[in-house]
Amino acid sequence: MSTLFQEFKRRNVIRVAVAYAVMSWLVLQVADMAVPALHLPEWVNSLIFLLLVLGFVPVLVFAWAFELTPEGIKLQKEVDRDRSITRETGKKLNHITLAALALVVVFVIGERFLFPPASAPVEETLASGEVSIAVLPFTDMSPNRDQDYFSDGISEEILNGLAKLKTMKVAGRTSSFAFKGRNEDLREIGSALGVQHVLEGSVRKDGDQLRITAQLIKVSDGFHLWSETYDRELQDVFAVQDEISAAIVKELRGNLLGDEVPVSQTHQVGIAVYEKYLAARKKIVTRSNANLLEARAILEEIIAIEPDFPPALSSLAETLMLLRRDSFFAYGDLDPQEARRLATPLLDHAIEIDPNFADAFAVRGLMRYSDRKWDEAETALLRAVELNPSLSNAWTWLGNTAAAQQREDESIDYYAEATAIDPLWLVPNSNLVRQYSDLGRIDDARAIIDRLRPFHQDSANFHSTDGELKRGAGQLAEALRAYRTAYALAPDTPSISSQTAFTLLRLQEFEEALEIVPPQFALMKNYVSGEWDDTLLELRDHLDQDPLDFIPLFGYLNGSNYVGNFESVVDFYDEHIESPSTITAAGVYDILLKFVPAMDALDRHKERDELLAAYKLFLDNGVMRGIVSADLDEDWASYFAMVGDFDGSLEKLQEAFDKGSRWGAWVYDTEFYPMADDPRFIALKQQNLDAINAERAMLGWAPVAKVREIIQ
Repeated sequence: MSTLFQEFKRRNVIRVAVAYAVMSWLVLQVADMAVPALHLPEWVNSLIFLLLVLGFVPVLVFAWAFELTPEGIKLQKEVDRDRSITRETGKKLNHITLAALALVVVFVIGERFLFPPASAPVEETLASGEVSIAVLPFTDMSPNRDQDYFSDGISEEILNGLAKLKTMKVAGRTSSFAFKGRNEDLREIGSALGVQHVLEGSVRKDGDQLRITAQLIKVSDGFHLWSETYDRELQDVFAVQDEISAAIVKELRGNLLGDEVPVSQTHQVGIAVYEKYLAARKKIVTRSNANLLEARAILEEIIAIEPDFPPALSSLAETLMLLRRDSFFAYGDLDPQEARRLATPLLDHAIEIDPNFADAFAVRGLMRYSDRKWDEAETALLRAVELNPSLSNAWTWLGNTAAAQQREDESIDYYAEATAIDPLWLVPNSNLVRQYSDLGRIDDARAIIDRLRPFHQDSANFHSTDGELKRGAGQLAEALRAYRTAYALAPDTPSISSQTAFTLLRLQEFEEALEIVPPQFALMKNYVSGEWDDTLLELRDHLDQDPLDFIPLFGYLNGSNYVGNFESVVDFYDEHIESPSTITAAGVYDILLKFVPAMDALDRHKERDELLAAYKLFLDNGVMRGIVSADLDEDWASYFAMVGDFDGSLEKLQEAFDKGSRWGAWVYDTEFYPMADDPRFIALKQQNLDAINAERAMLGWAPVAKVREIIQ
């Protein structure tokens, strides 16, 4: 045996093996960096490893059978031992191996200290001293694969338990569940969600037997920190959820987490009820009208069975508030007062049962926001994030509340907090797109759209947000394509059908717009036809009950001014408004100018001047806050026209056009009537028409001769 070993050494087989192993390691490390950088498939790394393994034995056989000589490579048996240079060859192999080892040392030092993992979100988390985790949806391993909701529920309850830890950042459900069924590299998941750890697992439910397997993985290197299997009777599922959460926290505990443990506040109900609740939550997050209506029905059924289940009570209240009709971006047609009447006792009961239930406080904040009671909204929402810092809903609604009060910087911070928790959830991201657009940060807005695009091709709300950004830039053809995609996915959602219809109006496709406009925006038919008489009476009856219901109020004032019914406008102002502060406190600033033509016509100069002064303050605040949107330019143009500064008005209209504004009608902008014969205004209207026709051409449509005002 010793003779054979000596022969191995003499023929440099051992040196070749060592050199081959070291060089192979280097090749694998370079490949590990190069494959993702070159966007090559993951199997390339596996192929390289396999080839290197398969090559090991042939290389050793070659080293045994052949020798390198001054005359070239020869078989060992053909080389005279007295003339053999294996010693010199061995020295060369030693040098090669030492050089390779030096490269290994340099590589390890560089990777460890100079080039740490490139996931910016994870680095930020580490720098902030937070431990972060994403709970991925557990895989359903049941025999019939029919426990999808139950498997999701296990994941969600673990996520909720961990989210109560103030020292742990937990990725939101919507974002974590975006990876369901996707075989993504864990490093990519960690980068997308901004987390250091991932919890994944499986659920197997067979009759009354339940097996849950969970494993905690470090994102940076794929190392399994912990794994466990739980075999339980089905009735113990909630205890298992708490047990898993506690075990994970124990593994993550240390200097960063200290002795903090999750507070168990599981609201136990029967398994069948719980699965229905999960189905409802899944529908709510989509924000489509059909799904919200289905969620409402499911939750009402649950509450009839389990009237003391806070998650269902809070979720039903949330659904009702989301279904209310209060803006052009509404998800439903529920009267706001009716929504409030139904939701209030649900939230009161949920908080009575569990005074620390964060979700209920968040929905209460949403309700106060819809009531335009900003201080009360913020109090409730701040309480929600105090109880559950990982509640992205609450951070999003805090952003909405700040934005409504013209506090853009704060709203962006709140939206950023929501997207840090739930980076792939559309709602805060869409709101952030709008804020960035208003501030002229178009590149930032587009970057959000591009980041979300791979995950939301089947989401109507994503395509709607994409369309909104394109329409704001004047890209009406591309905007319509995006809106049509959204409409095909969710034709019953008012926020989508209405925005599709508005885009068609700007493109002068009035008939198609009227076909798809949702019932709650039936006023569009009055705008297009110019027929208002009967509708104005109906609107007034409604507004006498809810004077600041924005959409009816906006239509009532526009229609009344158009037909010259100024007395009714002034009467409404005296009865319900009295002062501009009533309007500004509600955050509906666009309404201010709509009262001015009537005040002018009836010589109510004091009220006119008060309204104009309040509107000027709103515009000045917009400038100070850094708003540079085309909408603000249009608002300035209307103000200047009403105070007789037509040069200023035309200048602002041109700026709005240059930023992307396109006007589908002018007839209701009565403040511009005095400029009708001004050559500059005529030229601007021709620019607008030419731009609309250029967009129509991109859609294969014939040009229109003029921008139609109304269809008689």
